[in-house]
Amino acid sequence: MNHTTVYKSLTIGRKTWKIIKKHNKYYHWEGPRYECWRCDKVAFDYEDVAWLYSRYMFMKYGHQLDVYWDDQCGEWHLTTSYGTIWNWT
Repeated sequence: MNHTTVYKSLTIGRKTWKIIKKHNKYYHWEGPRYECWRCDKVAFDYEDVAWLYSRYMFMKYGHQLDVYWDDQCGEWHLTTSYGTIWNWT
């Protein structure tokens, strides 16, 4: 019996990003992700994708990450939040 479902997904153009849920645990990120060419951080072309990845990191590891635009890199990045910004549900 397969207990794998898509918890949340986002499609922009021909690309799709997903949080996969397996056996009632948040298990896997699916979709393109890359390191920034300038600073070696994880980078995203779209803000919505960065927020989806932030949610995935919180579900899987408990890391609360904020999203910001870096003018020098021209990419969306994630940064550590030291305070409670939101409560994912």
